[in-house]
Amino acid sequence: MKRREFMAELSSLLISLPLEERNEALAYYEAYFDDAGADKEEEVIRELKSPRDVAATIIQNADQGSYNTASSQEVPYNPGRGQQEGSHVNSQNNSVLKIVVLILAIIILGPVVIPVAFSIVVAIAALFFSILIASFAIAIAGVATLVLGFALLIPELVVGIAVIGIGLILLAIGIVASVASVRLCMVGIPGICRFIVNVCRMPFNRKVVA
Repeated sequence: MKRREFMAELSSLLISLPLEERNEALAYYEAYFDDAGADKEEEVIRELKSPRDVAATIIQNADQGSYNTASSQEVPYNPGRGQQEGSHVNSQNNSVLKIVVLILAIIILGPVVIPVAFSIVVAIAALFFSILIASFAIAIAGVATLVLGFALLIPELVVGIAVIGIGLILLAIGIVASVASVRLCMVGIPGICRFIVNVCRMPFNRKVVA
């Protein structure tokens, strides 16, 4: 039996399958013959046994929706394999396209966007640290005012008490502001870093389409 006879008989045996599945199965085995080469057609036919065996396997597997080749020597055929491989190729092409677009965007927009983004991050960080330093300065001023108030108690009792009161107020404000500033830095700076990382990862995220 020659290849043409084998494929003709196989086509007639697969007449019960839908046209699309039958054409896909025939194309699969045509490609298998092509890959083996004309000089190995007889070897391929011996491996496949007979068109009837191959057709029976294809029809059985098509009914089951899965393919178990452990007990069969036939070349496995999986309906939809071409579409799956095509989808995989398209996915790879999309990934390559995304990388190319990202590189072009970095080259074109990098000289402008990167310095601006860096300046914004530095400005926000400087603002946080400025608030923290100002809070510490208020607390230190409160301590200094308290010392001055105690020093004024002897010569000027009323003035000393008033200064001590101001010192206590400044110290309380400084402590509260310092704690709040430290908390703000602990939350704000890591949050900014996470935001920058998420923005950089956005071009590489892919939505899975069911």
